[in-house]
Amino acid sequence: MSVVQVTERASRAQAAGQLSTDRAGTRMFSHHPLPYLLLSNPRARSVERTAIAGIAARLGLEGRAIREIGRDGSARALAAEAVRAGWPYLLVAGGDGTLHEVLQEVAGTDTALGLIPLGTANDLARRLTIPLELDAACALLTASRVAAVDLLRIGERLIATVGGFGIAADIVAFANRVRRRPPLRQLLAPLRSVIYPAAAAATIMARRPRDVRYALRADVSRPHTLRASAILVGVTDRFGGGLELAPGGGVRPGTFCTLIITASTRRSLLAALRGLRSGRTAGRYFRSYSGLTRLDIHSSHPVGAFGDGEWLGLRHRTRVELERAALKVIVPSAFADAHTATAVLQEAI
Repeated sequence: MSVVQVTERASRAQAAGQLSTDRAGTRMFSHHPLPYLLLSNPRARSVERTAIAGIAARLGLEGRAIREIGRDGSARALAAEAVRAGWPYLLVAGGDGTLHEVLQEVAGTDTALGLIPLGTANDLARRLTIPLELDAACALLTASRVAAVDLLRIGERLIATVGGFGIAADIVAFANRVRRRPPLRQLLAPLRSVIYPAAAAATIMARRPRDVRYALRADVSRPHTLRASAILVGVTDRFGGGLELAPGGGVRPGTFCTLIITASTRRSLLAALRGLRSGRTAGRYFRSYSGLTRLDIHSSHPVGAFGDGEWLGLRHRTRVELERAALKVIVPSAFADAHTATAVLQEAI
């Protein structure tokens, strides 16, 4: 069950002197500001309404109002409402799909996003080193800092983890159709993030591979033409719960990376899938590029696109570009320390 929570007393806490300063000079709240508004999505992966009560108890929210995504509005509409109301912190308990909708409204504002990961892959939480265990994730919200992290823009959409084109988007669309069918959702829940490699293999075997010609232009370089089955772009080195995007690990802050899959037969695509799962993406069937800030993509015919595990429709000409320090997000102190050279540290919560 995806949840969005917002708090209204952060600015009051500052005025009341409820802030302390750590040795690095980052301002931190001495205790958790209250109250929160809790928004829930009853259709999230495996979260029951009882889990919302558990989250409320962990954060000291028993007896407070709970608003339901779907019944009271979409995740994006509710996030926009929270931003307009001036909430300083917006906490989202749910998966990457819900976060994707919320950040379309929160990015570029003074509202800081907090995560309680309850999804399937939880790629954004993994990128930010946020614990996947519920108690630890809730505890983190009271003892961490806020940093401004980079996003990607694919056309009109902002992406917090990984996006892509071609058969990769077809795989995402298939996986989401399967996960959102009530009879299959419970059956497949034990698979967790393994559903993505399974959906990839099923899509590869069910469809005839399409060899698409792409014209690519990175930053100010000259255009380059090649044939590929998929193009992946991201600001994190792993996605889909563990598939490798960046060979060698890590994406340099202030840039994004691109992985091009050139496999063109079912057999070679399955081999490429094994490479993604095992972390061997530096050899045959792959071309990788790092240190990018912009990539223009022109395909020979319309291809599917995805971002943060969500289908973005068909694209023919697309620009992928980095949005520097576009999202304020609550992160572990260790993550903030490691990114002080590129992340803008804000007041801590």
